[in-house]
Amino acid sequence: MFLQWYVKNSERWEVCLGPEDRQWKRVVKSAITIDEIWKRLVVGADETVLLKKRKSDRENRGKWRLAFKEKDKTGPVADISRWIAGPMAEKYKLTLEQTFVKQQATAEDIAVWLITLWTRSGDIDISPAKRVAFHVYVLLAGITGFRNSSLFGLPYSQVRFSLVRDPDDRRNSRLVAHILIIHSKRIQRNQDNKIEFSITFVPCRVFCLLSQLVARAIADDAFEAGY
Repeated sequence: MFLQWYVKNSERWEVCLGPEDRQWKRVVKSAITIDEIWKRLVVGADETVLLKKRKSDRENRGKWRLAFKEKDKTGPVADISRWIAGPMAEKYKLTLEQTFVKQQATAEDIAVWLITLWTRSGDIDISPAKRVAFHVYVLLAGITGFRNSSLFGLPYSQVRFSLVRDPDDRRNSRLVAHILIIHSKRIQRNQDNKIEFSITFVPCRVFCLLSQLVARAIADDAFEAGY
């Protein structure tokens, strides 16, 4: 069964900051994770394969509906959920509780992540473009505290670069980026779900978000003005 295969094949080498460079760990340790995957499979099947069946067999369209309802304790979907929380959790020693405690990340934590991202690049097998993208994401998350859904896939249409006069020396100009973040969880009844802030260069390469944005924009040839 796919769910069992998913648990058994979730083991991998992970970079660690202890005395050993890497350690072999099973990533999936919680039955909650498997239940969430099961819910997504149900939704995916209902919106694709079963949707086609409902369209082609309209007289029996109720037969081709598979949905997950939190309060529904009957039917095949609920049966699989109970199996995940029972026999499967026992067989693979999956916990039924949340496996982490939410804690605030400090500036030191962010520095460790980003320094490791670049100095241990041999152990983190991703492309340079993805490495820069992750660097940008971590800094944006640290600055704004927004959810992943608000930060992932940030388009260039939400980033503006400007040359402004240096307030300390009017003869010079400074590069500034204006970043627009759309808060994905708020009901969009007004402009409160849109927040814009500005950044400039900071004298620390690890924490300089503007440097990362400019580097990625140049690589992507994203400047409309041609400079």
